[in-house]
Amino acid sequence: MPLRRDRLESLYVQLAEALEREIAGGRYAAFDRLPSEQALMAKHAVSRVTVRQAIALLHKKGLIEVKQGKGTFVTGSVVRHGLDNLTGFYDSLIAQGLRPSTQLLDFRVATPADRASTAFEGDTRRSVAMRRLYKLHAQAFAVVDAIIVVDGTSVSREQMETHTIYQLLRDVIGEQVVRADIGIRARAVGKRIGALLKLAPGRPVLVMERASIAKSDRPIECSRFFIVPETYEFRLNVSGPLQISSGIQPFNHSRTRDRESRVLQTA
Repeated sequence: MPLRRDRLESLYVQLAEALEREIAGGRYAAFDRLPSEQALMAKHAVSRVTVRQAIALLHKKGLIEVKQGKGTFVTGSVVRHGLDNLTGFYDSLIAQGLRPSTQLLDFRVATPADRASTAFEGDTRRSVAMRRLYKLHAQAFAVVDAIIVVDGTSVSREQMETHTIYQLLRDVIGEQVVRADIGIRARAVGKRIGALLKLAPGRPVLVMERASIAKSDRPIECSRFFIVPETYEFRLNVSGPLQISSGIQPFNHSRTRDRESRVLQTA
């Protein structure tokens, strides 16, 4: 419907309502990019100020997200990852009814440099390294770097492409994961990961580091996930009071800086 200047509603309200109808009607799906300001100005014969007021109104309603230097996008459902059970990253997406696509970007025998600053540092067992890109609605939202112990087992690129990490451990390598140590923090993204996630260097990303432990009480897999923070949420259910102070550990600044400098060389 064309915008009407004889209506009581302001032009920016009419434009916001028109875009909202298009989103609700499916013309713009979750994570789709809306037309540029210039395109909306030309289509509806309105000023830039009117377009920006309409965008601000939709943003206030939580229907869109403005990404600096990229454009305006329809918001999507936040992906939630529970930390109170042993679930793989991909499996947690499937459990929410999502259908992510994945792309194997790298697969090779792990080197000492790959194992540095991970639970496998100094470990001499044969292992492979891989990098995988995750997308939802054609939008990249996560990259995973993983090292997997494959002592005495042959793992092909095809198997790595068609199996999740935990499926590979269980069905191909024959190892059962009994627990996982997980740490989550935010840090600035590096150039390589930023390029894959379409984020400018220095933008914050969520980094989840996971070390999966086998029955032998030794790590069998170590992954580092780089996740776009706007699309992901970690949740933990607890019984009784949550004693946060008891879990606080002294922070070693020098050790952390050295570790992150090595991580950034590969990110």
